[in-house]
Amino acid sequence: MPSNNKHNVSEKELDNLLKQAFLNLDTTNPKNKNIMETVSNQYLNPLSITFYIKNFILNKLVIGFICLAIAIGVGIFFYSEKNTNASSVNLNHSEITISKQEVIPENTSENDKIKSSQLNSDDKDNQERTNAITEPFKKLELSLNEPPQQQEFTKALVNTEKKKLQDDTSYIFPKLTEKEIKATEKQKERMKNWLLKQSKDKYVLIIPKAGHSVMSSIDDTLAMFFMQNAEITNLEYRTFLFDLLIEGEKEAFLKAKPLQYLWLDASGHAKGNMMKDLYFSDKTFNDYPVVNITPEGIELYCKWLNKISNDKIVARLPYENEWVAAAKGKATKVIYPWPGDSIQNKYGCFLANFCIKKLSDKLRPNINIKCIAKNVNAYASAEYMLGDSMMTCKVYSYNPNDYGLFCMTGNVSEMVYSNKTRSVIAKGGSWNTDFEQCKLYNKEELLGIVKANSMTGFRPIFRLNNKPSFGSIDRDSKETGLPTSFNSEEIAFASKEKKKMIDALSKFNKDKYSTIPMGSCIYKKDTISVQSFYMQVTEVTNLEYRTFLADLLIQNRPNDYLIAKPNQEMWMTKFPYSDNVPMSNMYFWHAAYDDYP
Repeated sequence: MPSNNKHNVSEKELDNLLKQAFLNLDTTNPKNKNIMETVSNQYLNPLSITFYIKNFILNKLVIGFICLAIAIGVGIFFYSEKNTNASSVNLNHSEITISKQEVIPENTSENDKIKSSQLNSDDKDNQERTNAITEPFKKLELSLNEPPQQQEFTKALVNTEKKKLQDDTSYIFPKLTEKEIKATEKQKERMKNWLLKQSKDKYVLIIPKAGHSVMSSIDDTLAMFFMQNAEITNLEYRTFLFDLLIEGEKEAFLKAKPLQYLWLDASGHAKGNMMKDLYFSDKTFNDYPVVNITPEGIELYCKWLNKISNDKIVARLPYENEWVAAAKGKATKVIYPWPGDSIQNKYGCFLANFCIKKLSDKLRPNINIKCIAKNVNAYASAEYMLGDSMMTCKVYSYNPNDYGLFCMTGNVSEMVYSNKTRSVIAKGGSWNTDFEQCKLYNKEELLGIVKANSMTGFRPIFRLNNKPSFGSIDRDSKETGLPTSFNSEEIAFASKEKKKMIDALSKFNKDKYSTIPMGSCIYKKDTISVQSFYMQVTEVTNLEYRTFLADLLIQNRPNDYLIAKPNQEMWMTKFPYSDNVPMSNMYFWHAAYDDYP
């Protein structure tokens, strides 16, 4: 019994009190008051009571917070599951946007309004896609009332199945504003003019050693060709994609759109999320090379170039030998697209955008003030000098080669066709390759079938596509030997040329015919006398003979036509040791040979 028991409370009384555990006592009884005071002052430490009370309240608060968190979590889960498709794959306007620098007039044509309304009508299609993607999972979501372990399995199953369908059935197409439509059409027209005029600011004529005509077959890898002087930019590729949407070619759009999430897998890149969200869409990157595109998307882009040029050109990826011929320029023996055997100049400055972290011990130290690093922690050489965090750089960075082509090595590898298999390979090295991979004849580290990635872009080549006119082998039917078509325009042209020929003959035009006077001569011991006559001053030309053949068809004399038409295959059968395929294909019909015999 404690010594400070001033109320003389017995142990038995205390035991009774404790056994009752603070039951309601009669506090009017003085004795009970004394017992309570003794227990509170002596047996129950005031600090302990406070601690127990605080602990009790804290426990209640923790339990309440946990319950609230569970309720919020369940609510978020059901809301997010319901909206997964719309939020995860919606390509919003920040994802692919034409540069806002384009100034668009307020007045919009009726045609533009119609196009805009057609695009806005996609809302219904998008809603149907969303319903289609969510419907199969309603039953699965109902099963979340199952035990916790089963719920986790169900969640994983729902997410996996939804992810599987995101790329095909649940894609929500962007809606273009009138301003974006107008900007797209403006840029498209600009690109069309570059093609039709073979703009020297945009395209370079490459003349290989063989030098076949630029009008040769598109698959003639020894012929001249035009090549874009820089890699295809984000703005150019975005214009192509938006035009597909305007024309309603949604299937082609899905195949061609860049896989922007691949930036998250970019080696050595610290800002993958930013690049994923902004690289293809933000106007800051308009002049940067497009990446993360598939070979299938590139083929669609080349077909689009053909289309906007009204089929005046034929575009495709270059073959490996064509790319090398363009990259090495007019020199015969080079390692890079410039003279010398180094990827640095005499001051140590880098000449291409490549990874300076790889094989760094074999690079020259920068010895000139011009080459002082702006970013000491740089990964790629462009980043080293420019001081930004982008691994790619603008397509017109660094000096061009002597053809005028920019960044043939470094920046991004470029997709080309293999000459042996026509499979797609990559050439030229990228921001993520060492300088050895930037050498022209080295095999690219991306071996095998090249797929979309953040290190590879492309630049197309094209040849002029003057469609074979009347007289071409390609126009002749294999069964009859007669032309498969002879249109009204060609008939009118032939009739016009015929009239010119008749006028020159009837008037004895001195520019076309010369008078040979009457006279005698000795030929092989015989004396021969002749009357005066007229002779054409030149040999009969291809144009004149084509006019004659066309007139036979106009007069419905097919048998005479078959007897008279030239055998153009003789260019190859008579000269088997020469590559005369271009001659057999073009000599008789092409306008360039009109004045040839």
